[in-house]
Amino acid sequence: MAPSAHARSQGTGLGLSIVEQIVDGHGGDITVDSAPGARTSVSFTIRAAGPRPS
Repeated sequence: MAPSAHARSQGTGLGLSIVEQIVDGHGGDITVDSAPGARTSVSFTIRAAGPRPS
């Protein structure tokens, strides 16, 4: 399997930090699954929104 364009480029590492702040602000969790030489999977969960006040 060919590496994605993101795997070939270097970033600043701010993306996950920003996502962490957003997910944390919504009371959620982030899960990272990674192994050397394999792709990394990042997923998150957030609470469902309640009813809007009228």
